[in-house]
Amino acid sequence: MHARNLNMVKTSISHPLRIDEVKAPDGRFEELWKSAGPRLREILLDGGKILIHCRGGIGRTGTVAAQLLVELGMPHEKAIKAVRAARYGTIETRDQERSVCSL
Repeated sequence: MHARNLNMVKTSISHPLRIDEVKAPDGRFEELWKSAGPRLREILLDGGKILIHCRGGIGRTGTVAAQLLVELGMPHEKAIKAVRAARYGTIETRDQERSVCSL
């Protein structure tokens, strides 16, 4: 069934947020996040859905997901646990954990 048959509107917005493999977000990411972060939070607060992905779907994806949860008011440790509960092994490195906890 197509979205138009359900009177739904399909919307896609891309925000390429570059983080090197197995690394934590850096200054380059933070600069891009200044525009992408508020928009992503707005979508979530309005009840929308977002897709976060990287090549492996674990380290960088989990780090960004946890960052969003923290920015939406969840405590750091709880955000990391929630992301790891949703996908085992996510947020792969101590640097990635530290980046979430430094928010």
